[in-house]
Amino acid sequence: MKTLFLAVVLFFIVSVSRAQQSIHDTLPEMIPMQTLDEITVRPQYIRHQNNHYTIQVSPAEKGKNGEDLLRQAPGIWLSQGKISINGSSGTRVFIDGREIRLEGELFTNYLQSLKSEDIARIDVYPVAGAEHDANMKGGIIQIWMKRNRNKGTEFSAAVTTQVGKNYQQYQPHIGWKYHCSHLDWYGSLSADYQPQLEGVTKVSREYSSTTSAFQSVSDFHQRNSNHILRTGIIWSPDSLNTFGIEGEALVQSVFDRTFGETDMASSGIQSHSIEQYKQKKQGQIATGSLSYLRRIDDAGSEIKFLSDYTRRNTDDRQYTHLQQIGEFFSTDTLYRQLTDKWYSIGTANLVWTQNIDSQSRFLAGVKYTHSSIDDYSTYEGVNKYEHWTLVDGYQHGLKYKEQIYAGYFTYSHQWKRLSIKAGLRAEHVRTDNLTSHVVTKKLDWFPSVQVTYSLNRLQTWMLAGEYARYIERPHFAALSPNPIQLSEYAYQVGNPQLRPTYIHRFNMTLIYDYRYTLTMGGNLHTDLIREFSKQDAANPEISYITYENHYRENHWFVALSTPFQPFYWWRLSLNLIGVRQDIRTYRDSKMQSHYLFFGNALSSFSLPFDITMEFRYEGNSRLYSGNSEVAPMHQVHFQFRKRLLDDRMVITLGMNNLFNRMASYSGHLENYSQHTRISIPSSGRRFQVGISYRFQQGKKFRQKSVEKTIGGERNRLTREFK
Repeated sequence: MKTLFLAVVLFFIVSVSRAQQSIHDTLPEMIPMQTLDEITVRPQYIRHQNNHYTIQVSPAEKGKNGEDLLRQAPGIWLSQGKISINGSSGTRVFIDGREIRLEGELFTNYLQSLKSEDIARIDVYPVAGAEHDANMKGGIIQIWMKRNRNKGTEFSAAVTTQVGKNYQQYQPHIGWKYHCSHLDWYGSLSADYQPQLEGVTKVSREYSSTTSAFQSVSDFHQRNSNHILRTGIIWSPDSLNTFGIEGEALVQSVFDRTFGETDMASSGIQSHSIEQYKQKKQGQIATGSLSYLRRIDDAGSEIKFLSDYTRRNTDDRQYTHLQQIGEFFSTDTLYRQLTDKWYSIGTANLVWTQNIDSQSRFLAGVKYTHSSIDDYSTYEGVNKYEHWTLVDGYQHGLKYKEQIYAGYFTYSHQWKRLSIKAGLRAEHVRTDNLTSHVVTKKLDWFPSVQVTYSLNRLQTWMLAGEYARYIERPHFAALSPNPIQLSEYAYQVGNPQLRPTYIHRFNMTLIYDYRYTLTMGGNLHTDLIREFSKQDAANPEISYITYENHYRENHWFVALSTPFQPFYWWRLSLNLIGVRQDIRTYRDSKMQSHYLFFGNALSSFSLPFDITMEFRYEGNSRLYSGNSEVAPMHQVHFQFRKRLLDDRMVITLGMNNLFNRMASYSGHLENYSQHTRISIPSSGRRFQVGISYRFQQGKKFRQKSVEKTIGGERNRLTREFK
């Protein structure tokens, strides 16, 4: 595989040298623009193009952020820092071609730091082709940022605040863009402050035995902050070459205090526990990326090199003071958990795109990915001399390294009404578990096929079919054997023995008028990685969450997207997804089936005086994962925006989760069922106030034709190949 990898690289170099002998730095003449009087054309903000659809961000969306735009997109579902397309989890998000490797609250905060005024368009690929990594099982979302097209500097500033019961959040943001003849410099600095976040967690159990009972209530008080700095430079010395460099830094700080009380009865013995918990966590994420694009002929063929590196470290300190009082005993324990985590991932990708003619395109590439984890955790207790000492048997560590060598190609052809794109990807993976001294090697093949047929000449009716094979490798947290104490009676721990999940995805989509879609398909999983609740072997009253491979799980779905616009002042978008979930946990288990529902709706009104009013609904039925389930959730949101000063200023007022719906979970274990309800103000009823202002310095100039001829490559560090 390594020999093949080097051979393909050498072939690319020879191809570039030959292509450069025939290319000329000349451009075709510009086509003059014709105008028609008294005709108004309103472009469609959503348009399907073969294997993906594009959302153009209109001026009416000013005052929104990246999370708002994705929530109103067809088929996209956002919940608790996770994102999916048509009900398929594992969706990856890219900004200007660079993957955002964040999860949970950090991912949500990052999306909120992106302002709609800075976003040009969003491309959504429900099924990723062979040119993308084989772990893109949930599709990909590409967010393309705008570049300043005025000679000079443009600045923007915004601040948004959300307040609710026991909750405060402030999000300041500044951004800048500078443009001259050959150079673009852009950047942004944003922050997320949550000086007050107070909530309640309630846990109860239903035992099969009438002599057992369990009730727990915890009050938590948090202060969180995140800071994100992003800046990049794009340099185009001529019409053939484009260079890009970008850097990003994120700093996270979490401070948490929790006070909990638990009453438990087991086999006639009652006890009362008081737990005081304190956590202080600091984290940093640094990312750097490089890109180079070389145009090799006048037909749009090109060579592109992309590279990026991300380094993340977390310093987590947790202190617990536990008092247990029983009828015949009492204990008083003080201990702390010290955790240090270092994650890193680096990639290098070389891509050759050859436009054979106006109907055919060939793409080939090679990619190398290197990932590593260094995770170490210790427990310390206070001895009789009031000194911290190590607790024997509670020191855990994991050192893990993974290398992926990948080669891929795709071929696409347009023949009259029929469009076909086929590809194949090979990935050779080597994993080194430096803790257990286990090395594994594996070669996998991942085919993909995408077919689109136009039912009429105007392409207002189209059929699109897709198939692809994917893999989901265990993420670092799922592999870590270091237990994370959640409470006195609960903890979470990874599983270093996890196997990867293999997925077959296929669907068929009927498209009308480029934007109305009806999709039917299936996702078939083998060795699906799932969270699973269990009872501790030493003490069954203690439950823990771990990760397991489940034998089979298949999802059959129907998705309907209808972005209506009955009038120019009213937009109504409906997205409905129905899923049949078939689960066979183990090889000898019976198949269990569940029916799931996801839906969201957006009703937007453009009122006089540059006022926009929006109502948004999102909801889901009961969800199932392993032996756990999530209760149904339905939320309604409202937002009011006013544009001022020739659209340079936007004032936003709104209310999220109007009816204050909260999440609740259940886990079904061998001896009992456990029910958890979490009242988190950050996802409860919240009032939102925001103001943004944009000003620019300099003057407009006529753009050089080179920028138009190379397809706007100056607009991004990388470009998505179709």
